[in-house]
Amino acid sequence: MAILTDHFKSEHLRAGLLIRDTNCGDLGILIERYNILDTFFDIKEEIWVWDIYWTGHATNEKNKNTVFVEIAILTLLNSGSWQLQVENDDG
Repeated sequence: MAILTDHFKSEHLRAGLLIRDTNCGDLGILIERYNILDTFFDIKEEIWVWDIYWTGHATNEKNKNTVFVEIAILTLLNSGSWQLQVENDDG
């Protein structure tokens, strides 16, 4: 696995990507992206969120399935608090 440390934007995120929390080492996988306002309200504004499934020693039944606002994910990635991990193409 390679670790990407770049300036991340929304278009870099997609379902199936693996995220590593650099503080505790836990891993999360991006599951689904959706506009949270579509779920509760009939408004044209957009607030994009991701369902993330976590695993690791700091993860338990209460925090293994979480919803994060996309801008928070990008902020954590760009600050280095989280790292995006991807498969190497060179095997």
